[in-house]
Amino acid sequence: MINLAYPIALSWAVVSIHAGVPVGAGWTNVSNGLTGSIPKVTALVIDRSTGSTLYALTSANSIFNVFKSTDGGANWKALANIAGVNVLALDPISTSTVYAGTAGGVFKSTDGGGSWASTGLSGTSIRELVIDPITPSNLYAAGDKLYRSTDAGASWTAPGFGPAGQLTLDPLTPSTLYAVANPNGTPVSDVLYRSTDAGQSWSVVSSGLVSLYAIAPTTPSTLYAGLNASTGSPGLSKSTDGGATWTQIGFTQFRHCVGFSALAIDPTNPNTAYGATGINACDQMSPAIFKSTDGGQSWVAVDTIIPAAASFVFSPGSSTIYAATGSGVFKSSDGGLNWGETNTGLRVFDIEVLVGDPANPATVYAGGNDGLFKSVDSGATWTHPYTLLGEDSLLIDFTNSNTLYARKARSNGCFASQISLLKSTDGGSSWNELQVDYPSRACVTGGTMAMDPVDPNTLYVVFGNDYDGFTISQTTDGGAHWKDLDGNGLLDASFVNALLIDRNAPTTLYAATDLGVLRSTDGGASFLPSGLASTPAALLAIDPFHPNVFYAATSNNPYPFDQNPPGLVGMYKSTDSGATWSAINQGLDEIVAAHTTVNALLVDGDVLYLATSGFGVFKSPDGGATWAAFNDGLPFLDVRSLALVRAGGEVRRNGRLGALGPGTLYAGTPGGVFKIR
Repeated sequence: MINLAYPIALSWAVVSIHAGVPVGAGWTNVSNGLTGSIPKVTALVIDRSTGSTLYALTSANSIFNVFKSTDGGANWKALANIAGVNVLALDPISTSTVYAGTAGGVFKSTDGGGSWASTGLSGTSIRELVIDPITPSNLYAAGDKLYRSTDAGASWTAPGFGPAGQLTLDPLTPSTLYAVANPNGTPVSDVLYRSTDAGQSWSVVSSGLVSLYAIAPTTPSTLYAGLNASTGSPGLSKSTDGGATWTQIGFTQFRHCVGFSALAIDPTNPNTAYGATGINACDQMSPAIFKSTDGGQSWVAVDTIIPAAASFVFSPGSSTIYAATGSGVFKSSDGGLNWGETNTGLRVFDIEVLVGDPANPATVYAGGNDGLFKSVDSGATWTHPYTLLGEDSLLIDFTNSNTLYARKARSNGCFASQISLLKSTDGGSSWNELQVDYPSRACVTGGTMAMDPVDPNTLYVVFGNDYDGFTISQTTDGGAHWKDLDGNGLLDASFVNALLIDRNAPTTLYAATDLGVLRSTDGGASFLPSGLASTPAALLAIDPFHPNVFYAATSNNPYPFDQNPPGLVGMYKSTDSGATWSAINQGLDEIVAAHTTVNALLVDGDVLYLATSGFGVFKSPDGGATWAAFNDGLPFLDVRSLALVRAGGEVRRNGRLGALGPGTLYAGTPGGVFKIR
């Protein structure tokens, strides 16, 4: 998530090079040559009027995105993104109308997912969403409680039922609903309820069930349910009287710990059912898809290769079935006997860092868990010069573009990844690990990096872990030798999110930590609190032309167990080197209220850019006084990195920066790299 238009800042902090706003019609995708990964698909929705239009909800790095196919899954395209999508539902009559249950309520699209708008239900996380197939203006949403709308989402009421896990309605009698809930009010599992009056009142159908069941579309009194392992009962259970009585069926050969990830009943034949199992250690089961043609009495494994399926959908009038799995979408054209993946275009990219070469503005680097990529034509095409997996920080020597430094994560058996530092002297084609004297601590993480703006052979890197605090190491010979800077022990009690160096006074360092913003005037030997103390700081940036001007993003908590930036509490500005700070949040109310994750802060004179997860890029043209979304043409709103590159490159004199030509702003997203001029 470190994103540098030139090498000076690091970890979630970016400082730009010259005032001036990129101009252009909107963001364009420049990802040709990037090789992303197939994401986990958590849900599928099919347009039954065509049988070939599908929507897929994907999850990657805890971020959910929506894709659409109009050719039976042969090709996929990302839709306009909304934050925190948990579930999708499609109007069965007006099939261009799609609803999304999100962490912030219910959103609605009337153009097939091209654009989205909030409905009358907001401010609550929605996990389930169903539509009345006969009267589709009737909607039900389950979150902290059950909500109902009778006007296509314009307004909602709460009948009073508690949190629901899985919510389904009888397709022939839509006033009959089923929901799984816990009588103690926790969100998931154990008791199956039924309502016959559109959710006004509920009765217990059965207990001891997991939050996974299926209703036969043609005979809705037939239900299948997976049993809770805690009951000690094996396999599946079936009811043919709407849940009044249940009979154990199938899978009795396995012990009670068998787990189901999906259940579905053929929409034309209630005796044909499909089930997907996850990994099962006690019965030595791998993920598999099973099929029954005798009402669940016996089951045959039709596939044991596909990663655990989360759901099935059926194409009407055919034998075509689609499965949402941990590795994309799989399709069967013969009733589930044979399966093949259908994931063209269904890709997500992990772009944690973007860096523009300060001497060669057409050269841009993009890196993350998918590896390191390089473009020499301003993003038009990308090559993969070196498989540097896990790379999330990159610095370029501003006197020699062939010299690069990178931070790479690697497994160390701890809750987080061990970091290693690498150096390339051939523009990223090959790398050597630097022999750093890592602190003698059990789980060394961190790796926040900074380069001296006057001497590129002087670098700083922060090491440490969540238990023991952090320390700073320095090299003055390009990584050949390192020495530990004590930091007067203050960093030992903090988590360092960003490290900056004053361009005009390179011995002055600033650290964004969970103790606030700290300052050192002796090259990191000691640190003292600034005026933004006792407030966790996730991002930090300094105005390169006005060294007394700082910007910081504060967070709602220090994050002790992961390395994703914590949620935003507010943006602040200092004009006296951090002695005092003032809030600059006009236009950011929505993301502050949602404690949105912020990933990068880029300062370009009085123009600021803030990258967020779920809300895209925000831009301030006036030094933070006002902010507005800057997302025209940007379908993926989880922006992990930013970089600003000038057409004429940089000019450096004694550490000071100048720039020539208009700027191009790059953004790294799960949909690849986008740019705007």
